[in-house]
Amino acid sequence: MVFLQDLHNDYPLNLACRGLNPCLFHLLIDSQQHTPLPYGSLLIQVLQHADIDPVKIIKKVPKDIPLESINLLEKINLVEDRVFPVVQCLVERCERGQRDDEEMWKSKNSCGQIALHLAVAQLLPRISTYLLNHSFNPSIPDVKAMTPVQVLERTTLDTQTALLKRTWSNPRKKPKNNDQLPYAFQKVFFAPVIEILAAFGEVVGFEKLFSHYGAHVIKSRWLKNLLLASLGFSSIFQKMMVRTIENGRQRAVLPYLAHIAGLFRLMKQSVSPNQRIALSSWNDAFTEVDSSQVPHLLSLILHKDTSANISTAWTYILLEIFTTGALPWHHLSFYHDLMHSIITSAKSIVFQLETDSYEHEEEQQILLILVRFEMLLVFGLLTKYDSLRDVLAPFKELVQLLSIVLPVILHTQDNPERFIACIYLIQVGYQMDDCLASTEVMENILNMIRQQISRPNQQSTPWKDVSRQSPSVPVLLRNLSQQLSLPAVFLEWMQQFQVPVNLLLRSEPRNLRIYLHPTLLELPGFIDLQVKIAYFGAIAEDRGTQLTLQVNRHAPSSLFVEFVIQQIVSSPARNLGGDIEVSFMHEPGAGIGPLREFFEMVRQYFFNPLHRFEHENEIGMTNAAHSIGLSWLNMARKESKTEEPRQPTSTLTSYFPIVSYATTSHTILRITPRTIRLNSPPEKREDGVVYVKYEQMEKWDPQSDLAKLYLSMGRLLGLSLRHSMVVGARFPLVFWQSLLSVENIDWKSYCSYDPVVTSSLESTLVHNFDVNSTLDFVFEACGLVEYNDKIWSAQIELEPNGFDSPVNNANKARYVSLLAKRHFCPFPEIIDCIRTGFLDVLPRRDLSLLRPEDVQVLVSGPTKVDVDDLKAHVEYGRSCSAVHPTIVQFWSIVYRLPPLQLEKLLVFWSGSALPPMFGFGNAHSDQVAWSIEVTSGSRNAGRSSLPQAHTCDRKLVLPQYSSEVEMEVKLLLALEYGSFGYDRL
Repeated sequence: MVFLQDLHNDYPLNLACRGLNPCLFHLLIDSQQHTPLPYGSLLIQVLQHADIDPVKIIKKVPKDIPLESINLLEKINLVEDRVFPVVQCLVERCERGQRDDEEMWKSKNSCGQIALHLAVAQLLPRISTYLLNHSFNPSIPDVKAMTPVQVLERTTLDTQTALLKRTWSNPRKKPKNNDQLPYAFQKVFFAPVIEILAAFGEVVGFEKLFSHYGAHVIKSRWLKNLLLASLGFSSIFQKMMVRTIENGRQRAVLPYLAHIAGLFRLMKQSVSPNQRIALSSWNDAFTEVDSSQVPHLLSLILHKDTSANISTAWTYILLEIFTTGALPWHHLSFYHDLMHSIITSAKSIVFQLETDSYEHEEEQQILLILVRFEMLLVFGLLTKYDSLRDVLAPFKELVQLLSIVLPVILHTQDNPERFIACIYLIQVGYQMDDCLASTEVMENILNMIRQQISRPNQQSTPWKDVSRQSPSVPVLLRNLSQQLSLPAVFLEWMQQFQVPVNLLLRSEPRNLRIYLHPTLLELPGFIDLQVKIAYFGAIAEDRGTQLTLQVNRHAPSSLFVEFVIQQIVSSPARNLGGDIEVSFMHEPGAGIGPLREFFEMVRQYFFNPLHRFEHENEIGMTNAAHSIGLSWLNMARKESKTEEPRQPTSTLTSYFPIVSYATTSHTILRITPRTIRLNSPPEKREDGVVYVKYEQMEKWDPQSDLAKLYLSMGRLLGLSLRHSMVVGARFPLVFWQSLLSVENIDWKSYCSYDPVVTSSLESTLVHNFDVNSTLDFVFEACGLVEYNDKIWSAQIELEPNGFDSPVNNANKARYVSLLAKRHFCPFPEIIDCIRTGFLDVLPRRDLSLLRPEDVQVLVSGPTKVDVDDLKAHVEYGRSCSAVHPTIVQFWSIVYRLPPLQLEKLLVFWSGSALPPMFGFGNAHSDQVAWSIEVTSGSRNAGRSSLPQAHTCDRKLVLPQYSSEVEMEVKLLLALEYGSFGYDRL
């Protein structure tokens, strides 16, 4: 009778399951004690007809009903009271039957879901826990490849979203900062979810719930926080440790600790909208913490399998959750063990030894060492700093080790950070050893630690490291090392290793800012200029921005300058600090060649006072190219509507030259003096002299074309320095001192290049105006002024009421200073504009690496071509060598060339008339070697047989000539007419 079917093919047992009548169901089951029943399919039917859909229940509740009045928990309890006995009966009957096919545990519905899927989807905690405790497999996926844990997480998040939408004024638009429900409501409403997750944790292990991947992972950070707050840190950690220690998988605890660290950082972010919820979760999770678990945490910090992934946040977490007095590390053994692990790891990375922890990447090992060292200093200084000197003593083992290793470093290294990081540890060790004896310094250090503990997410330094994806120094450790002075013993030790240290920094220039103390950076001559410039290039790559310039050198030089200035000025400042790409119209080029040629044109047009600009009726090329280009231009004009020549539209080039020679020897440049524009006509007195008061001079217009011109000049100087391009801008040292805002510049610096002015001002300064009145001076100077397009030579006040301020012994120093500054540059605003453009490319933090003398040398470049250096570093093609007759003839000619011809040779060969910034060696020449190739005579048949060059590759191609005389003639022809384009012909 139990299996008689009705018209719908149902039988009484099925109907009893659907009706959920426990009494009837038990009677029918008991009547079939000796008959095999489909327990699995019956269980699926029972759970499918439980009919609990949290989302639908929430949506059916009117929106005017408060969240607290939604009775989901009540409905879940009612359903479980009715369904649980039936589920329990089916499972127990199946287990008593001792069936081997496990039909019940494998039964699925049409969606591929087992009974556990259905129970967790309806948030039924008692049934879910019961099924898990009776061997229902939590790893079986449904047709959507979702395991029961993943189904539970999806249901929970859908429920959370449905609840949140009830608080939205517009159900179609999510309001800002509405990602969280009230914390107290969350804990009560989602209590069934937590109960189910706790059951999963007991069965599969909590470490799998907090893992980063796997069948049981919880992806939602919010749900993890809710579980953590409900069960507590100690409870979960204790259960994890029991399981992981038994199977030797301590590493499985790491994702849990990483989540704790993330919650800690969020809890400390006062500006975060989720900070309040995170703080509540944290307080609940750590309400009761078992201090006996500290040894387990410390063992993870020291354990080879887990320590590399312990973040620096755990230093502050341990101080947050345990009181200092309750910490068990008042015994020195912990500190000695921690220091031993630091020294051992440091030695292993220096020699790249395959130790137990070598399976970690080198970057992880370095980060581990730094995090451990920060933890050692923080804990030690707060609890046992009187014994810290003995604890840190082993760092001198590193001193002895590196004293042996560093001298044998003779070239760049693939992994230089392993040495630099150890040097950094030695530095901090010496610093701490030096300051432990000073009570005042120690109190400052302790205050710094307390401040950092109160705001562990905040960095004291105002800059953000954009260097690369590599281990950087933890914040507190960096602050300690940067703010403590370097002991003399460490400086003395470092200076003997200047060469290997520079080689290591040249291998990876980004380490310059990460590890080196400011004192070392400012120590004259300790860090090579090559390293500092390489650092500029490295961070330019890391910024991820790019300045793109497109120029046309076929256009007249006046238009070229106009185009360059407009592109440079209009570029956002953020693009100037990154890479730069220059393309010449109709001239495909690759590599560094176009950049060199661009800055060579910048040198000619911007920093050559003798350059004559060509306008639109001229072509800026060599003579041969000029004739060809002019022919094409004339043909185009004949086909145009009018043959009348166009008037030049250039305006900015009317201000050129913007620099002039400051000396008759033409060796030093200065900003070209400009006429002073007036806002009212000047006064011409009876003596015929024109006088201009201070207030008559027009104020500087920062939006004027002249301001844009000097802004672009500053940006071009900055770009040349950042990208190691020499532009030959040989300004006096005071120019660079002004750009770098050096304070208290002596007046003599402003006129150091002009001995006549210097002597005159010195005479004024030593003159006794109170005794000898032969010098009747007032605060005035002579200069050119302009009003209504008319120019006068006039006496101009140096300051307000200058005509009424006679020079005396009390003010003669100020008078001399004003005259010297005016001699250097009459308009301070011009220097301000240039400085602004310069700092747009190189921020002050970058420029702090350089002294004004360094910048002067780098931008000016070498004053002459060192032919011996060039010859020593040239590479030869396969068809020739240094003793090849053609090569011998070539060098014989080069040694006889005058300086001007040598510059043309460099232009022809590389695109730049100036030697590279640090010589012709491959290591400092844009990584492109200078090379020469000799071709056979047959390859040049029917051609001009002139030398050729490929500037992008710095390759010179020489035909074989019958004599040195012929070669010299051909070479000079090529230099005169072929220095245009990337492929010189």
